[in-house]
Amino acid sequence: MCTGSLQPLPAREARSARRVVRGRRRRERLAEVAKGP
Repeated sequence: MCTGSLQPLPAREARSARRVVRGRRRRERLAEVAKGP
């Protein structure tokens, strides 16, 4: 989303970037859950 406004990215790159972001969020969430109560 940060570079989206600078230059239109191909659907393929946008998809991969979204996937990476999603995976990162997922990992962080899993870590939080593991840390949690």
